[in-house]
Amino acid sequence: MQLLNAEAEGVVSQDIDRLMEIWAQDGVVTDANYTPDNPSDDRVWNGITAIRERYVNEIFPSAPSSVTHPDVELTIDGDSATVISTSTIGIDHAPGGDQWIFAKRDGRWVIISLTFNLEAR
Repeated sequence: MQLLNAEAEGVVSQDIDRLMEIWAQDGVVTDANYTPDNPSDDRVWNGITAIRERYVNEIFPSAPSSVTHPDVELTIDGDSATVISTSTIGIDHAPGGDQWIFAKRDGRWVIISLTFNLEAR
């Protein structure tokens, strides 16, 4: 939960340094484009440089005043964890549409991946 909260706080405060500290260097962000069963239309940001560019160019300009995860299903298995969450970013609400993968590396937890827009339309 600390990683979810840190990511949310980093987005709202536009603290790119904090965000980069909690992501794995080989992290991946995937926009499933509301078609979870069709990966051909996904948009993917591979690696920390691409993730940084996504925050700076796509997330920060919208200046969300709040990011919350009102519903969270967390599964921890040793040094890895999976979270399925509902996200509310400003006025946008995605019920159960996010999947986060975390891993413990070098003694600390980091975000390995985020797949969002998983709710089918």
